[in-house]
Amino acid sequence: MWINNLLKMPIVKLIAMFAMLYYIFEKTKDDPRTISYHINKENIGKSIEIANKNMANFSAIKEELQKKDSNQNFDQQVDKMNLSFQEVRQGVGNKQAVCGSEVLIEYSLMSKNSGDVINKSTIKFEIGNKFNEIIERTLMGMTAGGIRTVDIPQDFRVGDSRYDEMIQNSNMVYKISLLTVSEEAKPNAICYE
Repeated sequence: MWINNLLKMPIVKLIAMFAMLYYIFEKTKDDPRTISYHINKENIGKSIEIANKNMANFSAIKEELQKKDSNQNFDQQVDKMNLSFQEVRQGVGNKQAVCGSEVLIEYSLMSKNSGDVINKSTIKFEIGNKFNEIIERTLMGMTAGGIRTVDIPQDFRVGDSRYDEMIQNSNMVYKISLLTVSEEAKPNAICYE
């Protein structure tokens, strides 16, 4: 009876499992068809060396990106894409959305001619995570409670063939309401240039 109780203990099960795995690895370590043949100190060392090189490369790329000024002037950003937005309502407060800000927005994809709403969503994201270039650029400089509409260029693509076709064939706009903006912006965020 006490043996059955002992075998039911989680630690005993864990030890038995490791013992069984060790036995299997030892018995199959000379067979090239098995994973245990490929797991050895030399291969693990090579994997660690490769990971260290990749981390060094990643650090160099990260440093290069940090050299760029991520908080670009809003007017420059808008001019580069030839966006045209209209201020529907000014926000309240003095905390503006900038590159790296976490924002909660409600946005609608609408027909400019008829005003029909095609799609409406609420989403929380960080400006600079490449959610949607037009929306992120339009949010720059807004404060909570603000609403802007922005014309969508006909060559803009969102990646969904249904919406892409509508944008290409119709005058479409985004109506963007900034519900909240974080007090702190994430440093070193990379935004559209």
